[in-house]
Amino acid sequence: MSKIELVEPDESPADYYAGVRRACASELEDYGVSIAKAAAEIGRGVSQATLSQWLRGTYRGDVEAVTGRIGRWLATRAEARERGLDASGLDRHVPLGVTDEVEAALGYAQATGDMVAIHGRAGVGKTWA
Repeated sequence: MSKIELVEPDESPADYYAGVRRACASELEDYGVSIAKAAAEIGRGVSQATLSQWLRGTYRGDVEAVTGRIGRWLATRAEARERGLDASGLDRHVPLGVTDEVEAALGYAQATGDMVAIHGRAGVGKTWA
């Protein structure tokens, strides 16, 4: 996971824009995000063409506004990674008493092309298994 490091805005606008540009390029590469997906996530005012030109440093529109939107997008993605289930460990599978039985039944259904019914009392872990 790459850490996003941006130059402080009070440095110089050119340095700040370059820092955000490097962070954005790194985000796209490190996480396999396409320009189309990034533009859709960033939202209003940043189309695929705008993002592509901005990344190359050839965008002639409101660079400050686009850079601000992209900076917020980067910060939001970084925060989501920090607060997500992956970071918290809450999405781990915990084997329960019924886990083996449910897996065996589902394995049978897949192998034979048949259907199985999983039933049990409320709270025994059918969904989680």
